[in-house]
Amino acid sequence: IKSEKRKELIKLYDYGKLKLENGQFTEETGNILKDVIKESEQYEFVDILHNAKKSLELYQEKVNLEKKEELTELFNLVEEKINNQQYSQDTIDSLNKILKESEQYNYLDLNENIKKRLMDIQEKKNQGELKETE
Repeated sequence: IKSEKRKELIKLYDYGKLKLENGQFTEETGNILKDVIKESEQYEFVDILHNAKKSLELYQEKVNLEKKEELTELFNLVEEKINNQQYSQDTIDSLNKILKESEQYNYLDLNENIKKRLMDIQEKKNQGELKETE
């Protein structure tokens, strides 16, 4: 039974690894690798466990990088609106939403930029330099 399980896990790991090699950094791929890790620990297949953990690490790095790029792009769009004096409550809501997500991923540099921008908006608003647009 143990050798059958080993073959099954190797097959599953190979499938997950192939998905990574093909650039499919999906939730499904992550779940496949997590399952392989869980079952490898259970059956004490150290080699499979080691490989699956390395692949999962690669998967998480890639997903985090993509997320940071996505959040940075959103921040830049909001930033552009503000620079063009297009400021509204939606602008602040968008920045807060991006900040909240950025904090979940612990993107310190992006968090700082957003916080600075929010303080800047508040300051300009208090001084009457910034007028809300619809």
